[in-house]
Amino acid sequence: MDEVNRARVELARLESVEQGDFRQMLATRRAVKAQRIHVEGLIRKRHLTIHCLPNELLVLIFGFVIARPRSNKPTVIGRYCRRRMACVSRRWKDIILATPTLWNDIYLGSRDDRPTLVSQLKRSQGLLLDITIMEERTDFVIRDLLPYLRPTTYRWRSLYISSFVHATIHELSKLEFPSLVDLHIKVYHPELVSLVSQDLLPRAPTLKHLTLRRFTAANDFLIASPLKTLELVFHYKIPSSLLSRIPTASLTVLSITGSPHDWLLEPNSINFPLLEKLVLLGRSPYRFLETIVAPKLQYCHLSDAKCLWEHIGLFRKFSRVHYLDLVFYYMPPSAALLDRAPFYQPFPNTRHAKFSDVRDLRFVITSIPFSGNLVESQKPADGWASLERLTIPVNLGNCIEDFDLLLQWLETRQEFGLPKLHVKLTGCSDIWLDPTELYILCSKLRCCCILELECIRLSLGKYYAVAGKEGQLGLDPYLVCDRSASEMFSLH
Repeated sequence: MDEVNRARVELARLESVEQGDFRQMLATRRAVKAQRIHVEGLIRKRHLTIHCLPNELLVLIFGFVIARPRSNKPTVIGRYCRRRMACVSRRWKDIILATPTLWNDIYLGSRDDRPTLVSQLKRSQGLLLDITIMEERTDFVIRDLLPYLRPTTYRWRSLYISSFVHATIHELSKLEFPSLVDLHIKVYHPELVSLVSQDLLPRAPTLKHLTLRRFTAANDFLIASPLKTLELVFHYKIPSSLLSRIPTASLTVLSITGSPHDWLLEPNSINFPLLEKLVLLGRSPYRFLETIVAPKLQYCHLSDAKCLWEHIGLFRKFSRVHYLDLVFYYMPPSAALLDRAPFYQPFPNTRHAKFSDVRDLRFVITSIPFSGNLVESQKPADGWASLERLTIPVNLGNCIEDFDLLLQWLETRQEFGLPKLHVKLTGCSDIWLDPTELYILCSKLRCCCILELECIRLSLGKYYAVAGKEGQLGLDPYLVCDRSASEMFSLH
């Protein structure tokens, strides 16, 4: 056989192999397609995990999604959540329609809410109601919906009102609220304050929690109800008569925002025997602290732009306070702070200190002169012998250098054989951090404290070198973590 014939035989053999491989490929494709259809069919027949949950657990989950948050701005989110979840499946729809606890949170924002109101009153089946009324300046919602609301006021458990319409408060002050426990009102006119305190509050005998915002106290303002929680947000100044016009004997939580004006009260003249949590946001909170006696106080949230903590009368006054939340607004320490008793002295047994920014830490971990001498032990934070935990938000203006002073102080604590502190860095919903910078910071802090990260947003839009490994981070740019830094990053 010559060379041409041998070449033709080899060509025929290869063509035969090619045809066989092509037929095998087609058969494989058909098998893959058939198997894919089979898998999809099995998935459709199989119940998802959430569909295997009993109705009782689904109701709890739906309740967490729908329930109105206890915040300053309730929204209509519950209404839309019910609608969306009811569209998922017939089972979910039946559960939502048949569960009264998913219908007792009522939002009223316009006259068009009448059909929704009627439906929710019917489906809630006599349960206690959480009512939210949000009115604009020209929309008198209550006037049109009052005929439907009046027969149900005995069921109202909480009431949130944000209204520019004076007539709304006037109409509500004529009704009775025997079950009302929580009342939150934005008061946009001083004349309404007296109406609330004199007419509305007496009609709610079971009231325990009261919040008044944009508040200007009238001369006849008085809260006689035995409240547990009181929050007052003043429009500007706090009158000196305030403490004599609130139920000091029953309060366990008190929050006041504003600035004391012409306070001439005697020290230790107002007693809060049950007060456990105190929030003072505004200038000169020391005036308030000097006036009150609170033997059970455990939590303090204080802000003071001028840091005027010079009153020696506060020495060890609040020895039971274990949680201290401080806001200094980055202002430099006053001369009074440098020359007299540092502010930590009223709270000697602080265990958990929280700051608004890492830059505020310099007020408590920097040595201060005492009697003209710079003494190392005069760092205010060293006065907290029981300190266990620090919480520090990571803000947009922060850089790694802002933490140098904290690192030095933590290293000094280690040199003196003190136990490591728990340091928690918290993020913000609108702040994105560079993972590389966060990694460097965590690697430094990890050596001298027990580090935790919480709600940190990372900017992951490009290549980063993390823990010595380069790679494209194809992740969702929102990372929420509540774990140690060594678990988040491979720190070795």
